[in-house]
Amino acid sequence: MTTSDQISRFLRVDHAGELGAKRIYEGQIAVLGDHPVAAEIQHMKEQEQVHLDTFENLLNEYEVRPSVMTPFWNSAGYVLGAVTAAMGPKAE
Repeated sequence: MTTSDQISRFLRVDHAGELGAKRIYEGQIAVLGDHPVAAEIQHMKEQEQVHLDTFENLLNEYEVRPSVMTPFWNSAGYVLGAVTAAMGPKAE
């Protein structure tokens, strides 16, 4: 495997992870509404957005396509966040 191939794989994996994290937080926020913990989760989502923006820029810079699983991570992350928020704090 070439260095270029490795970089492409790493960027796709990291991008997918950041997208998933952001979507988990969005799902949690949607369920929690005005709950006191929602502000903290919003802050964490904003931090993940910075990371996601970085990886999206790197994908463009290195001309790497996102993971073919991106639509899945987008949906699954949101659902995971919503379900765990609905389960409450004991859902660890």
